[in-house]
Amino acid sequence: MSLYRCGLQAVLARNMVEWYAFDVKARKKVRIKNPQFVQLKNGRWAVTGTSEETGIKVFRFLSKEEVEKYVTKK
Repeated sequence: MSLYRCGLQAVLARNMVEWYAFDVKARKKVRIKNPQFVQLKNGRWAVTGTSEETGIKVFRFLSKEEVEKYVTKK
């Protein structure tokens, strides 16, 4: 899967949002360390980062409401 990393920032400092995703190795939802917003080739937005428990890469799609609320262009 090809991801386009965009020069986008989140309003994380103001809201202190914690992102969670499913960790396949741990078989449960875990907190995402170092979350980054990415835009897929089809235009959909997602949060990617590493799992706090196992350290593997985790990925979570965002809803339109989350994109409008947290993803802001520079």
